[in-house]
Amino acid sequence: MRISLIGELMVEDDQGRPVDLEKGSRRRQQSVRELICAVAMQSPGAISTRELKALLWDVDSTQDYTSALTTRVYKARKALGPLAERLVTEPAPLGGRQYRFALGPGDHIDVAAFREGVKLAKKAQQEGLLSEAAAHLQQALTPWRGVPFRQGLPDLPDTPAANWLRHPLLTQRRSAVEAYIGIQLDLGRHSPALVEQITEYLTLDPVNEVLHCRLMLTWYRLGRRTEALRTYQQAAEAMEAELGAAPGALLQRMREQILAEDETLLWRAPEQPQQRPLPVNTIDNVGVTDYLLGGKNNTAAQRAWVQAAADGSDTVKLPAENRECMIRMVEVLARDGIRQFLDLGSGMPVPEWPHVHEVARRVSAQTPRVVYVDCNADVAIHTRALVIDNRSTFFLEADLQEADKVLDYARRHLDLSEPVGLLSANTLQYVGEPDEDLGTDDVVKIIRRYVGALAPGSAWAMTHLSGDRLHPRQRPYIDSRNPDAAIPQNLRSPEQIERLMVGLPLMPPGLTDVGNWRPEQPYVQRPMRILGAVGRVMAAR
Repeated sequence: MRISLIGELMVEDDQGRPVDLEKGSRRRQQSVRELICAVAMQSPGAISTRELKALLWDVDSTQDYTSALTTRVYKARKALGPLAERLVTEPAPLGGRQYRFALGPGDHIDVAAFREGVKLAKKAQQEGLLSEAAAHLQQALTPWRGVPFRQGLPDLPDTPAANWLRHPLLTQRRSAVEAYIGIQLDLGRHSPALVEQITEYLTLDPVNEVLHCRLMLTWYRLGRRTEALRTYQQAAEAMEAELGAAPGALLQRMREQILAEDETLLWRAPEQPQQRPLPVNTIDNVGVTDYLLGGKNNTAAQRAWVQAAADGSDTVKLPAENRECMIRMVEVLARDGIRQFLDLGSGMPVPEWPHVHEVARRVSAQTPRVVYVDCNADVAIHTRALVIDNRSTFFLEADLQEADKVLDYARRHLDLSEPVGLLSANTLQYVGEPDEDLGTDDVVKIIRRYVGALAPGSAWAMTHLSGDRLHPRQRPYIDSRNPDAAIPQNLRSPEQIERLMVGLPLMPPGLTDVGNWRPEQPYVQRPMRILGAVGRVMAAR
């Protein structure tokens, strides 16, 4: 059995013969196609009755639709003919019913194959196997050939819930295209054929800043400087016409480098396999957060993703409220006499916002000592250039899960026999596996490792994005349990987040929304929650 969702829906039986889905009235045909598409989109997983109703009709509707769903499933099985038994109805783990396609060896659903191809490409990239990664991406992108970026999956229902499911997949497609072209350039495969490929993609996605930038680079490496600069002008015209905006920092910087004939743009064969090529997913939390805080280290794709995910809501104000909350937390700890801080997941420095050492210095005559830790290479470059003096401020490029490595570095620059403010601002949702408990026990063990190294009088200050009250339309963009989420995060409950405080006594007001933690202005409830708390280390642990 083969089910193709990309482009027009097509179903083939085990012998490769097309299944006729055109029986009955046009309305009946469409209802059958929508149901098959909605269930197949979840493959190899299942979709619950509640979720399927939301996809087919309206997530906000008060109608039940149980009878209508039963009828649609019956009609879909009838249309599938000999494949009817592959559309399975079964009990759901948490009660109720769920639907899925039972897949056997040789069965194929193009969307599932695309996701798997991207996953394999990312793994190959991380291992430095660029040619293998390019091959995986090329195969994964084949079903999308010629499909406009805004017109994919036409048989998925046109409902709010379905659109929220559609967009993350289309974003993943865009990221895969960008990564594929980036890998070709990393491998030195700049050629007229690559120019044609990028140009073809740009006809489908004309305001893709990353692709315009890589087309400029390809022309430049081919010795066609004039064509490279002409590409910039064409990109500027396209963005003005469609977005009413000028090219972003990425394109402007490429233009400046080309005008200066920057030698670093030229390709040189690496002496050894590259370990950190361009990432598959160009929509990352660093760039998105930077944009939401008013920074400039972000791309047009990241800005567009924010607008789509926020869907007009005021959740875009939450990152600023989170940063303000962390500033208040640091001020409280500094006033209580803490002069040392260990910041886990410090994030991209944004000039408009004070850094931890600057906040602590405002309320203390003594110069604080701060160790910043982050695993992102871009964050490392900017932090070392803009923040670190290696006298009282220090930076370690590491994953906070490497507790022993981080603590060893901290001991070289901080006095752990004296109180330390341990900080983590909206970072821990990126840690842990998306299992039933979202890896919470594993994260608790990591935090206990840090807290256990701190002296009495120290404090553990944390903020964390929660799944509580999160609107269904925003969940597909960020939920780690959604394979197409561009920025997957473990959306823990308030109870799970409180466990991350590892039993420490909490300073008033306890665990609460960041906008409600000792606020300096009236608290406003948002449709998304970031919770924060500060715990005191009362005795050695």
